[in-house]
Amino acid sequence: FSCKDLDQDTASKLFCDGVERFPHLRLVDSREDEGAWLFFGMAVAFGVDKQGRPIHLQKAGVASHRFAEMYSFAGQNPCHKIINDGYVRMQEIQAARMQESSERLGKRVTQQVVIMDLKGLSFWPDPRAIAVFKDFLMVSQKYYPETLAIQFFLNTPPIFMAIWRLIKDWIDPVTANKMHLLGSEFQSELLEYIHPDQLPIEYGGTNSFDVFAWPQSLDDYRRCYQTCARAAEQLPGRKSSLPR
Repeated sequence: FSCKDLDQDTASKLFCDGVERFPHLRLVDSREDEGAWLFFGMAVAFGVDKQGRPIHLQKAGVASHRFAEMYSFAGQNPCHKIINDGYVRMQEIQAARMQESSERLGKRVTQQVVIMDLKGLSFWPDPRAIAVFKDFLMVSQKYYPETLAIQFFLNTPPIFMAIWRLIKDWIDPVTANKMHLLGSEFQSELLEYIHPDQLPIEYGGTNSFDVFAWPQSLDDYRRCYQTCARAAEQLPGRKSSLPR
């Protein structure tokens, strides 16, 4: 289906310039307080590249300042919630999107593109965040081998280069070669892989997707997500409904 299959009000909430805002609303079960996790993690599944591979977009620099708050928010066993309920769940969402792309294009799509914007990265990264990132890499290599097509780090600051020298040793060399560390002049390289209509304006595209732009507070993100989640209840293939 597409936004053309929906009424105008619903389409405006769930699609941005023809691209689905939150495909996980349709593909996986809802989790408690999804808007809060969006606020802390600043990660979305949005758009596809020129080969139909789904894109995972994260404002990691902004999220780095919220890690301690997210760790407290997660409550008991925070690492499990951040890794399993967060990262692993995103991989399952991306796998479902790969399957949809495969069906739509009539060919196998088995990889994803990851874009991590490091603008604003904390100069004093939380040691727990680095440990969690290491676990992300281990989970990917053990349970989702070969699903990464290419990963872009944007607005890479000097502090990350020091971190990169540490974490590169944790990564399989083949995977490490798929990772591109770019500065602030990254737009032309992204556009080699991604059509402009699939990429937000701030990254050199033409899509007006703004979920990271207008919400400011935790409550803003909760309201934004709830609005979209309510609209998504009428979507075909919807996994589950939110409680009234």
